[in-house]
Amino acid sequence: MMSSDAGAERVRPAGTPAVLLFARTFAEAHLYMDINPCECGESRFERDVEVLAQRDGVLPIRFAGDCERCGALREFTFQVPDRPGGPPAADSFSFPDDGPSGLIDPGQWWIAARTYGGIADTVAGGVDPERAWRDPEAWEDMVSILVNSAAAVDEALKFLPVGASAMPAGAFWTATGREVYQAVPDEFRRDILERERAERWARLREFTDTHPDPDEL
Repeated sequence: MMSSDAGAERVRPAGTPAVLLFARTFAEAHLYMDINPCECGESRFERDVEVLAQRDGVLPIRFAGDCERCGALREFTFQVPDRPGGPPAADSFSFPDDGPSGLIDPGQWWIAARTYGGIADTVAGGVDPERAWRDPEAWEDMVSILVNSAAAVDEALKFLPVGASAMPAGAFWTATGREVYQAVPDEFRRDILERERAERWARLREFTDTHPDPDEL
């Protein structure tokens, strides 16, 4: 794999036309790149960042680098709103008043929630909890994974029309999302999603109650 400097040199000069993807936050942009892998199947690449000229309150951000598996150049350019303050947390997928994502459909959010939950299970199952969660970095990583797992369900719920008891089929526009919906349509009922959201946030609270922030001990 080429170095990150080499990857940066292959980025198109600023001002060159590119497809701009609207991301509400940087966390949403990174998740989008994670779930849209290279043709070889690998999603990881060294993400060199270039800030382009701001226009009309929109901050274009370009991520580029070489695929870790095949070396192909990966490149994504996002429009990120230049809003004062910033999201509630660095890893927030959206701001409190944002509507549903225009990048990631509810089926993909459903998969993301389960993926983050599975990562949390794997990490928790491979460590000594009496020792691991005394490490501030390990503790923060686990909290971030659990937050993302619950927040992904929050994002899926944003696609439910007011008063609707279930997600409409038209809310799914990606091939992946439609496949999930067709396979498990009941998972997108309001009551099921709201129960899942509650369970995932409860898991986070249980973790932080059992293992307080080591920096505050």
